[in-house]
Amino acid sequence: MMYDWNWEFWPTELIRIGMIALIVMAIWAVYRLVTQHKPARAEYEEQAQQILDQRLARGEIGDAEYIRLRDLIGKSHHQNVTLIDQPGA
Repeated sequence: MMYDWNWEFWPTELIRIGMIALIVMAIWAVYRLVTQHKPARAEYEEQAQQILDQRLARGEIGDAEYIRLRDLIGKSHHQNVTLIDQPGA
């Protein structure tokens, strides 16, 4: 007994499977882009503030420069930092 295989069926199904795979990959890519962890602005500001505090502690910058840079960062809530006039700064 001879079976009549419809060979036109396979190319159509392969195209459908390919399209479904493409759609799934596109949805996955959008999902990854949306859910990817991006540091919030607050995290960047906190890191910048830590670097600024370290530079002040090492004496690389003076009080006036510290205040100017702190205000640029937008972190003026660090009022607990005591600024002391440094000789020669």
